[in-house]
Amino acid sequence: MIICGIDASINGSSCTKFMLDQNDKIIKSEFLAFTTVKKDAKLHKNGIIFHYKKIQFKNALDKYIWMEEKIINFCENVDLIAIENYAFSGNNLAMIGEFTGGIKRKLYDNNIPFTLFPIGTIKKYFTGKGNSKKDAMIASYIKRKDIYKIEFSDEILAKTKSFINDVVDSYAIASLLYNNFLENDNLLEDFIYNSKGI
Repeated sequence: MIICGIDASINGSSCTKFMLDQNDKIIKSEFLAFTTVKKDAKLHKNGIIFHYKKIQFKNALDKYIWMEEKIINFCENVDLIAIENYAFSGNNLAMIGEFTGGIKRKLYDNNIPFTLFPIGTIKKYFTGKGNSKKDAMIASYIKRKDIYKIEFSDEILAKTKSFINDVVDSYAIASLLYNNFLENDNLLEDFIYNSKGI
């Protein structure tokens, strides 16, 4: 079983997936992220960081398609996915909706079950507060003692305006999904979008 959390963002998406053994224990974790900072784009032992320049794309749609393809390839063998739902009061809602809609459509076409988690629910699960800021999410990540946690250097974790924000968010989503999976034997039936249709 493989589960995945997706933090979909028009500039810095990330995915974290957990591989489970036959006893539903996490045995491995991997991530996918994007950055515009070239020196941050190096192969990590647990994941891939794609570097891109905004000027390499003809337009926003061209960039969305490129990012969607990377995300869908990363999710190819995943069994269950959770995606962070929209921040309806946030900026760029229309563009985020277009981008995330493309990801949802491809997951649906590939019969990969997915559901949506509200942002406040993710933050409350991960930090104890539903309105936590980015630095609180990173602080909670650092404090976690998960044996499957993706390790980053202190230098990377200090870069609060880097891809690490997105990785921490996708990790929190995957962790919440894993927690729900352990607590609910019929989790797939509760999914909003699954192979049985809507």
